[in-house]
Amino acid sequence: FSAWIEPLTIVDLEVYPRGFGPTSRSSAAVVLQAPNRFAADHIRSAYGQLLKEVLVETLAVEQIVIKFRITEAVHGSTSPNAARTTREYTPSSGLPRRVRATGAGARDYSSSQLNQKYNFSNYVIGACNQFAHAVSLQVAENLGALYNPLFIYGGVGLGKTHLVNAIGNACLRRGKSVLMISSESFVNELISALRANRMPQFKSKFRSLDVLIVDDVQFLVGKERTQEEFFHTFNELYQHRKQIIMTSDKLPQELTGLEERLRTRFASGLSVDLQAPDFETRVAILSKKAEGLGVNLPNDVASFISQRIDTNVRELEGALNRVVALASLRATPITLPVAEQAVKGYFPDRRAEVSIESIQRIVGERYSVSLSDILGKRRTQNIAFARQVAMFLCRKLTGCSFPEIGALFGGRDHSTVIHAVRVIEERMKATAAFKGEVDTLSRSITNPA
Repeated sequence: FSAWIEPLTIVDLEVYPRGFGPTSRSSAAVVLQAPNRFAADHIRSAYGQLLKEVLVETLAVEQIVIKFRITEAVHGSTSPNAARTTREYTPSSGLPRRVRATGAGARDYSSSQLNQKYNFSNYVIGACNQFAHAVSLQVAENLGALYNPLFIYGGVGLGKTHLVNAIGNACLRRGKSVLMISSESFVNELISALRANRMPQFKSKFRSLDVLIVDDVQFLVGKERTQEEFFHTFNELYQHRKQIIMTSDKLPQELTGLEERLRTRFASGLSVDLQAPDFETRVAILSKKAEGLGVNLPNDVASFISQRIDTNVRELEGALNRVVALASLRATPITLPVAEQAVKGYFPDRRAEVSIESIQRIVGERYSVSLSDILGKRRTQNIAFARQVAMFLCRKLTGCSFPEIGALFGGRDHSTVIHAVRVIEERMKATAAFKGEVDTLSRSITNPA
């Protein structure tokens, strides 16, 4: 409430009785003052329907139109006394058109290497990414002040690239110098600069930025010369309160092979994770992407694809593209039989028959614990924890009885298995991140492909 709703101010309100105004129904039009366009977009997507319901009830009307007014400094200006412009716009219709800035503040997409199509307005928010999205909005509005560096981690195809591009595009529109680069490209540019004796130009390029975004930073592992140069670049930007954003498939602490001084700096800001989207979010993502393609996607088709594919957003998009392509080639509407034919074979039902042995092996690999330790008598903290997770997943995924599971864990009593299941259940309820971790493990066991 304090972050999003409290800053709003009603600056204009008109109520039309039945038979007056734009419709024959009683209606109202309200204009809300929002701090910035990002806040307006987020409020519309997250709380728009709730605001409408509350205002309809409070004003005793049958329908309502909500618009937002935002006040910003003139594009590219950093002076506290800069002239400010007030503009009214409806977030659902997109951002207002603006003339591209010219001069020193101008930035183009080619030099920033950002993807223009990735923005906050088309990022689908769900339980799996809500925190990361909110943090990213805050970073875009408060460069170098909050959560610096920002470290976003998660599996492939979960939206890391979309989110960091959205931050970069938001900053670019405000005249900030932004560069998004993969760790591989950073390595290649460093090698080229060393060969051509152009290190001063290399340093100037990266250390004069307002925002540096490094994608897949885990690939810096094992590259000592690159890590040294990145360390100095990181320090230079950080000391001048410039924003650093990184993505990875692991937490900073899990990047073994990375210099300790880099790991500690990566972890010094804020690390946020992205989880695999739940069913409702997958349906919303498909609907959003279908809308972007200009096609009508029936609900039953969206539900079918979302049930079949529960891994990542890229596979969802690939399935949607196949369905749309097949319907287009056949010159038929998108229907459930068309969708079933399109994903058959290409996205087969990959659910494997789960065994207790496979669960023990996969859990052991995840927590770096050997199978002999999981089955053995050792009770050190890391081994006992991995053993409890494995017991919980065995109970959840196999349906075996407590005595059967205990017998296959080195002949343990059924009460040990019951205790393990309760411990993991309680921890999942208490910690959303841990619940996401266990859910990811579960998917990797049932969908090994």
